[in-house]
Amino acid sequence: MNATNLHTRIEAIRKALEVARASLAEGESVDLTGIEEAVRAVCADIAGSAVADRPAIEPAIRDLIADFDALADALGEQHRRNIAGNGLDTAARAAYGADRDPNGGSGEGA
Repeated sequence: MNATNLHTRIEAIRKALEVARASLAEGESVDLTGIEEAVRAVCADIAGSAVADRPAIEPAIRDLIADFDALADALGEQHRRNIAGNGLDTAARAAYGADRDPNGGSGEGA
C-alpha cells in the first residue's frame, strides 16, 4: 500500500475519533470496535509497505496517536463525571425517556 492510501485510511480513523470525542462530550457512550479493526489493518499495511514510504506517513501516525490521547482524556473525563453522579441522570433519561414520571407513567396528561 502506498503512502497516499495510508494517509487516506489514517484520516478516516482520525475522523472516527473526532466523532467519538464529540459523542462523549454530549454524554453519550461510544463503540470503538470498528476503530480497533481499522487501526489493526493500517498497522498491517504499514508493516507491509515499502520502507521508503514510511517516513512520509510518520507525521500522520503522530497525529493519530495525539487523537487517541485526546480520546483517552475524554473517556477519563466521562468516567469521572459518571462516578461523581453527573451523567448518570443523562444516561437514565436516554434509556427510559425524559418525559416519564417517577410513578411509572408516561408523564403525559392523566
